[in-house]
Amino acid sequence: MYCSGEPGNIHHIIGKTNNQPPLVKAEKSDFAMVKTGHGKPFKANQPKGVSYTDDGVSFDETALGSAVLNGTMTCTQWED
Repeated sequence: MYCSGEPGNIHHIIGKTNNQPPLVKAEKSDFAMVKTGHGKPFKANQPKGVSYTDDGVSFDETALGSAVLNGTMTCTQWED
């Protein structure tokens, strides 16, 4: 998981596997996106069910288009 900002003040968090889908991105509580394949990503502005901790983000039934996210992403790498 790649994060920008600092612990306790995450600006962006991006989760990906070998730079390929699936990809999950969140920007504070303003925006979230998930890309599951080679088609268009599912996006939402101000999605419900998103909560931040000092080092990550949790999704609780977060609806992004027809995709629903549940789970937690924890920052493993910090970037500016």
